Amino acid sequence: MALKEGRCINCGSLLILDPRMEKGQCLFCGAVFINDEAIAAMDLPNDHEFPNEEQPEYTGPSLAVQPSREVVYAPPVTPRARKGKKVEVFELKDPEIPDLKIPKKKIILISSVVAGIFIIFLAVFFLFSLDRDSKREKISNQFVDSLPYELVSESGIAIDNMSNNDVTLILKESVTDQEAAVIFLDYANVRAEVMGYDDSDFSATVETVSMRLATPTGGFLIKQPESPEDLVLGKAMIKLD
Repeated sequence: MALKEGRCINCGSLLILDPRMEKGQCLFCGAVFINDEAIAAMDLPNDHEFPNEEQPEYTGPSLAVQPSREVVYAPPVTPRARKGKKVEVFELKDPEIPDLKIPKKKIILISSVVAGIFIIFLAVFFLFSLDRDSKREKISNQFVDSLPYELVSESGIAIDNMSNNDVTLILKESVTDQEAAVIFLDYANVRAEVMGYDDSDFSATVETVSMRLATPTGGFLIKQPESPEDLVLGKAMIKLD
């Protein structure tokens, strides 16, 4: 049985009493009392008077409250389930590869377009080449006919590039730098006439032209003069040994 609170019926002090014992003793004033009366005084203190009188020494058996020896069992503890996020197992699935197969009709169409563009390109290039070669032959014939110097052979002149603006000459005799400048201008004028350029426009007829002139004693390289004053050694003209 559990212990109970009570009051000393003499001094009114609070006490812990064992209801199983008939009597108890106050720890403060030494009064001996009936436990039921002390418990009643605790419940209804206004119905009791506490005289607080001096008490004689008690010599009887011990009235000390014995500690309870009842075994108290703790209620069983149910382990709590741990809360947490459910871990989903990741499965690597095979990727779905879209069907990139091009329809046969589309392949034929694309091939036809590419082939058509290529054929047009070849046709245009062929026409340009024919026009270039035709003008190149005219330039070569007119220039050689008017040239006061003899070539080493029929292959002593070579004209290059689509615009026929690069020429190489191989002469049998030597020339001075002034004579080389005159030869250069003669070629530029013939080229401008055949190509349909304005011969009064120096930038169109002369500025884009380059000439390599070889002779038995050396030669000259004349490259794209910006003005007639550049047709001298040290500017657009270089002496070749």
